[in-house]
Amino acid sequence: LQVVQYPYQSFESFKHYILLNISQRGSAWVKSLIPTAQIQTLMLLYLYNQLTPEMLWFIIPLIVFFIAVTGLVVFSMQMFYGREALKQLKSVSELMKKFDPMIDEKAAETKFMWKSIRPYISFFICLLITVAVFPLCDKSWIPCSELSLVALFFTVSALRGLPSDYDDYAMYTIGIKVLTTILQSLSDVKWLRILCQPFISIPVPYGMELHIGLPSILHVVILAMLVVMAGRHSWKGVYKVVIPHLVCLMWWQLFTILFDHTTWRSLGRASLGWVILITMLPLLLVYVLGIVFLNFLQWFVPSSITAVAAITICISTVVVLNSNTHLPENIREKKKAIFIGVAAVVACLFVPMLYASYVPASEGPLTDLMPWDRYDELCGPPAWPHQNEASLQAKCSEFTGAMVKWSGKVTSIRVGSVENKFRSFVMAMPTVMRPTLRCLLSSEDDDER
Repeated sequence: LQVVQYPYQSFESFKHYILLNISQRGSAWVKSLIPTAQIQTLMLLYLYNQLTPEMLWFIIPLIVFFIAVTGLVVFSMQMFYGREALKQLKSVSELMKKFDPMIDEKAAETKFMWKSIRPYISFFICLLITVAVFPLCDKSWIPCSELSLVALFFTVSALRGLPSDYDDYAMYTIGIKVLTTILQSLSDVKWLRILCQPFISIPVPYGMELHIGLPSILHVVILAMLVVMAGRHSWKGVYKVVIPHLVCLMWWQLFTILFDHTTWRSLGRASLGWVILITMLPLLLVYVLGIVFLNFLQWFVPSSITAVAAITICISTVVVLNSNTHLPENIREKKKAIFIGVAAVVACLFVPMLYASYVPASEGPLTDLMPWDRYDELCGPPAWPHQNEASLQAKCSEFTGAMVKWSGKVTSIRVGSVENKFRSFVMAMPTVMRPTLRCLLSSEDDDER
């Protein structure tokens, strides 16, 4: 009764109720319309088909190795930044000491050092992972030449950042490490093999042996030099001297390990590649965008434009809805308008697809049930002598789609058309995913066809 008496107010109240519910639950409703689970299932099926025990054993060590090496580079950068910040702290401390002689400059530096020790701990953890995983990796899939030059660059950078009072120790340790590497490479030389052979072999548990020779003695010398450096100034040189020397030494060790898997030709190629990469870095983004655009055209042109556009927008909508917290504030405020626009575009793209596959119902006699005798009289062998072939085909073409009632025994058939909507969907997917989807959801004969 109130609706009839106050139609405008009722309409406003209903409109307010609808807008309130859409604003509160519209996002969840739109998400429920998108087949997120089906899209994720297809992606999981694709990944599951690619993952085999051999592939896991092959790819997991490589992934862990590259992540660990990336961590080494990142944490080394953080160390260098910490060293620059320490120099600035020293300058500020010296300036403040002129105004207040009671300031303890060394205490401030020590406190800053211990607070910024986190990158060093992370660096050594990544180093242990790198050393443990590298023997398990397929070296043909690791750019050893490029990574060896990276290790050499960070060795030089770490060497330049060492305290000047201990430059001679750093050169001694690196020189001894080079000597141990040379001795290990002499194992195939007949007369110099004695230099790298062990003097004493001591058996240890678990079937292992401890070999004591010239290379192991040189490593003990390196360890002794590091202990001497750490013992300076009442063992305050651990952070200030030993850890930077260890970082420099570990980068050099990584360089020597990677250098064993390189050739002079690959080193020249890597050097030229790094120079080109650094000098042509601004053009790299243009090159990557061009490659992405060409691959997109390769997928877009041969496929149905409507199907590809609809699939692309559906997948993009899923990504946007699942990551809407990262959108800018002005876009999040207009989220409702964006959803409406996306839904309208998707609807406009799917409407032509519906009309393209829609066959209108036939009119007139085509919708009636025709007995076989009548059809045989009009288009069968009895009608052939009385009419020419062209006029007979033109007249009988009107009966396309008509239902004919007959009974008998089938001796031969001819398939007019086969509709496979799944095949159309697979052909609309990117070229990389097509073989896997065919393998998952079809037989070998289907793949050959």
